[in-house]
Amino acid sequence: TNHQFCDGTVKCQDKIFPIHRIILSAVSPYFKAVFTNSLQTCQNNEHPEVSLDNVPADIFSLILDYAYNGTCSVTVDNVEQLLPLADHLEVLGVVQLCCQLLLEELKPDNCL
Repeated sequence: TNHQFCDGTVKCQDKIFPIHRIILSAVSPYFKAVFTNSLQTCQNNEHPEVSLDNVPADIFSLILDYAYNGTCSVTVDNVEQLLPLADHLEVLGVVQLCCQLLLEELKPDNCL
């Protein structure tokens, strides 16, 4: 990916993602609040780093896919981790994609 003009980073476990604050803020009220300093989680305002220590990097990368591309690959294998993260970060589009998959997968033999 092109890291030109990146103005922040998100750290998940042992991986650091260069990000554009405006892109994440557009899809996530959580990140918008962080980047506008309503939540003082950043020491360096010029290039803030947000730590999501317990979030697997591969799951957060799906949030980034959605932020930058408008969609992400939701599967039965990742939905259980992706949905709570998307809900926590307030990324409504990913929450909707997860719920859509869960509805499609719901069958009489797996609903209890």
